Amino acid sequence: MRTETTERDYEHRAQRLLTAYRQETGLSWKEDPVLACQHIAAKRQYLGKSTWRQYRSALIYFMTKNGPIEAVNYLKNCGVELCRPAATRTSAQKTHALPQEDLVELLTFLARGKGCWDRILGLWLVAGRMTGLRPGEWSGAELTSGPALSVVNAKHTNGRGHGERRTLLLDKLPPDRLRAIQNFLFELHELRDKGVPFSSVYSSCRRRMTRVTRQLWPNRKKRPSLYSTRHQVAADCKATGASLAELAAILGHATDETASVHYGRRAAGEKSGGRVSVPETETARIRQTYRPRPQPKTIPEKGGD
Repeated sequence: MRTETTERDYEHRAQRLLTAYRQETGLSWKEDPVLACQHIAAKRQYLGKSTWRQYRSALIYFMTKNGPIEAVNYLKNCGVELCRPAATRTSAQKTHALPQEDLVELLTFLARGKGCWDRILGLWLVAGRMTGLRPGEWSGAELTSGPALSVVNAKHTNGRGHGERRTLLLDKLPPDRLRAIQNFLFELHELRDKGVPFSSVYSSCRRRMTRVTRQLWPNRKKRPSLYSTRHQVAADCKATGASLAELAAILGHATDETASVHYGRRAAGEKSGGRVSVPETETARIRQTYRPRPQPKTIPEKGGD
């Protein structure tokens, strides 16, 4: 079942697509809804499959509410076969770490930048570097007394989270890092009140991050992304001796295996500054499934008598 946030995102995306249609053709979608959908669908040859799926879902939602059934049926039959072939996986071009020296270089660049997203992107990097949230989880994050951060677990609905929400305790963070989290959430809420959906903020900051990192490190094969902050938090937790259960609780996993195998290398961890923690009641919810790989047996050398 769709959430209210998803429906708002669909509405906003469909409105943007139909506004672009009017600007390109001089026609209102209401004059011929099916023609408008055909015009938009014809562009899927330039779109990736996942992008077209998002557009199609948004338009189906919008036309179900506002248009004729013919437009809905047409969209449902527009598959991904005509979409452009998939390019090289972007994840292969992203590093799973954001060390302090790279963070400082990014923040210095953004502080001097004139882009409209530079300030909030800088706050996002600091907030993510301290908390390890998935980028999408910030849409439902709330500050509570303690201070603490209440987060809706993104993977809870498919059984991969340890509960509907998790609590991150922020009392051990340096004051400037805590202020960055507070300011980031304040700016997100301000944009939301102005009618800017979180999905637009996320996509805009992600694109800006790509441009900035290419400019800063043109010769690197892999560059950091917003998601790199999550991996760095995992590496920091490992470096500072956090238990696997505590790490899983911080990241919102259901078991201690995912973070152990797939998130952050201890060698990339940094011990400077404070880090978030979690209540013991949440650590206790983590299922212990991780089993270290068995070490290969050593074959004794034969004697040389």
